[in-house]
Amino acid sequence: MRLKVTDINGNWGETSTSVVVANSLLTVTITSPSEGVTVTGSVAIAVRADNFSGSNNTFDLSVDGQHQATNTTSAATTFVYMGYDTD
Repeated sequence: MRLKVTDINGNWGETSTSVVVANSLLTVTITSPSEGVTVTGSVAIAVRADNFSGSNNTFDLSVDGQHQATNTTSAATTFVYMGYDTD
């Protein structure tokens, strides 16, 4: 990245630096319950995220458009929400 600044009198200065951009795509998978199964009662929902970056990563879980849980973590790649009630 390069920056050049010019003042009203035509005086200028410039600087540059290298920047590394993390372009990994974040992938998220619901690991439980399995796709296509029928669930009843209280259900544990588990998700896994891979290729995320940063020190604070947030999992937001919604079911049928309704927010169920949020978990912010610095290291975990798996989040399990216990107790989603299907009734």
